[in-house]
Amino acid sequence: MKFRERHAGPKIDSDMTSAGFDVEFGIDWTTGFVFGGNEHNCGTWMDKMGSSEAAGNLGKPATPRHGTAVEIVGLCYSAVKWLDNLSQQSLFPYTGVSVLQDDILIQITYHNWRDLIAKNFELKFFIDFDKSNDPHPELVNRRGIYRDVYQCSHKWSEYQLRPNFVIAIALAPELCNVDHAWAAVEQVGEVLMGPLGLKTLDPSDLEYSGFYDNSHWSMDYKTACGFSYHQGPEWIWPVGFFLRAMIQVAKRLEDQHAGILGDTLSNVRRILAAHHTFIHVSAWKSLPELTNENGEVSNNSKNE
Repeated sequence: MKFRERHAGPKIDSDMTSAGFDVEFGIDWTTGFVFGGNEHNCGTWMDKMGSSEAAGNLGKPATPRHGTAVEIVGLCYSAVKWLDNLSQQSLFPYTGVSVLQDDILIQITYHNWRDLIAKNFELKFFIDFDKSNDPHPELVNRRGIYRDVYQCSHKWSEYQLRPNFVIAIALAPELCNVDHAWAAVEQVGEVLMGPLGLKTLDPSDLEYSGFYDNSHWSMDYKTACGFSYHQGPEWIWPVGFFLRAMIQVAKRLEDQHAGILGDTLSNVRRILAAHHTFIHVSAWKSLPELTNENGEVSNNSKNE
């Protein structure tokens, strides 16, 4: 689908450039993946649009994730698998979708769609340990992880370690090679897990900034007007998917590595204990949306 947003302009978003209002999304039927967005708009939950003219980030998405975002593929697969199961049990009246290709209407079953995603997920998203298997080895900062996006025009953003792939693993662990998935979630725990939340970007990344303040007016491109919202600050809600992903993969590995599930569950309890303690000491009796680096309270959290 392609269209321009109705009433495009400053009444909708005073910071976005004109090209950001041009919307395109769809399914790539060579992979089964959902794709969408462009370099001028924000297409996922990592949706901070730059708003500082002085710092030079006005109208620039802080976290370019256009193309195919890994968590969207996991969500899509989970939904298509669910529909396929309902259809096979005669609990849903449809068996698939109609697709127009080369002006010919064809039918793709939910079963075939889920198989297409499963066939391509590991192939397209896993950043292998073998350098010869990657088209852009010069951009790889870490190996043994799942790329954040696929077919983004900013190729460097495909190789950034972010927490989004744990959502796909938690929802559809069968999409992943179990050893690859374990290596990936281990790195999330070692690199991204903070006292309460998951860092939204690898601290070794050049774009990393663990400080967030939406009212921070400065000439710093990376932080001005909250540009760093998803560029390092530690978000709480992805932790749930991270813990679920660890458990899912550990269950699959238990037969080969006795005790790994028990150790994983102990680790999960340890992480949740920090949340339990925080809730009891918090004046609001709740968890924050995010924290700054290493669990430090952000100025926005203080104000709110």
